[in-house]
Amino acid sequence: MSIPVSKDETLNVLRAEIADLPDSQKKVDKLGALAKQLFVVNLSESEQAARTALRLAQQLGYRDGEASAHVHVGGVLNRINLSDEGMQHFLSALSIYRELNDLIGIAGTINNIGMIQKTLGKIDETLRCFEEAQSLNEQTGNLPFLAINYGNLGVIYLEDKNDPEQALHYFFKSKEIREQLSREKPGDIRNLSMDAMLLSNIGCAYIKRNELDRADEFLQQALNLQRDINDQLGCGKSLMELATIRHKQQKADESIAMLDESIELALQSGVQELELHVCDRAISIFQEINNPARALEFALRAKDINQQIFNKDRSKSLAEQAARFDMERKEKDLEIERLKNVELKRAYDDLAAAQKQLIEKEKLATLGELATEMTHEIQNPLNFVNNFSEINAELVRELHDSDSNSSDKTNLINDIEQNSLQILQHGKRVSEIVKRLMNHAEQARRNSTENKT
Repeated sequence: MSIPVSKDETLNVLRAEIADLPDSQKKVDKLGALAKQLFVVNLSESEQAARTALRLAQQLGYRDGEASAHVHVGGVLNRINLSDEGMQHFLSALSIYRELNDLIGIAGTINNIGMIQKTLGKIDETLRCFEEAQSLNEQTGNLPFLAINYGNLGVIYLEDKNDPEQALHYFFKSKEIREQLSREKPGDIRNLSMDAMLLSNIGCAYIKRNELDRADEFLQQALNLQRDINDQLGCGKSLMELATIRHKQQKADESIAMLDESIELALQSGVQELELHVCDRAISIFQEINNPARALEFALRAKDINQQIFNKDRSKSLAEQAARFDMERKEKDLEIERLKNVELKRAYDDLAAAQKQLIEKEKLATLGELATEMTHEIQNPLNFVNNFSEINAELVRELHDSDSNSSDKTNLINDIEQNSLQILQHGKRVSEIVKRLMNHAEQARRNSTENKT
């Protein structure tokens, strides 16, 4: 199999071509090609290229390019586990392809929707999508997408139907087509990545059949190809499965070495879900070989990863939210402008209302977060004020009822004085918090007034 001398060279050529092009349909297509190539090596840059293509296609009224860009953006979002947002882009693409009566585009997008349904655990709907896409691809003779369909059907039967024989049937049908495509177009990074994924899936099917030598053969092929194209995520997954084989073959040292390398690659890829999967596999293996220390090590690591995921979801910064909101707002602005140009007044009004609703939701989200923070900040000093006030009241009653000597009364008065100082200190703290809240509200009012003007 022929592999490019440098994939960076291919990417740089594409970037240079895009930089020299005026805004045009050709530029949209080139941006889409760049997004596709980057999908394997840099998801963030791939998303950026796809979103740029989407905005430009909308400006130009280039519907086919717009649909393709929606597919690229949806693919990236699904890969980084933003399935709901990815689904919206796929549905937008499907609507456009149906408008254009593009059967190939319809089939590919339905297949992608099926992938998201699988992520959501809707296996029957997934199977229906894959079979519908397969029928369309067989009808149009679209071999690249047909190979993908067969591969996806194989995954369903392997992972969800627990039928490795049927899975292998589809995997080898896909492999036959992919080998033909590789001869016609060698060296394409995305194709090589999918070839490696298919080989890895075949290996996993053989593991389920307990044909470990055959499984090892295909997983090693997958790993070698993934290393060639620097697919860290794929390498991590293949090494994890190879570690399982070595464990079954009672080759503990090799299994442990592969697990350690797999967890390192998972860290480098930044995909915490893979890291968790490797940790779970490692815990199981180390428990079976009676190594509780290493099992505990991976259990603690898994706990830490889960906490990181929880914290990341919980404490997403306002700046990140604002950036995503700004991007969505710009996309809607461009869509509104396009609809104005083609005089679709009703659709324009709907989108304008959606934009207003999006802004209101953002305001409510910001206000809710601010209110939560301020409530917490105010409650602490108020607790001190209330507690010391109650103590002072009790000390005053003791002072009135006391028959003790002047020394005891002096001590009570000193305690009351100290508590009063604490009440004053925390009262001032509440005043400062309220002042900051009022300043923030005033600044928000000014910003709102400026935006209106």
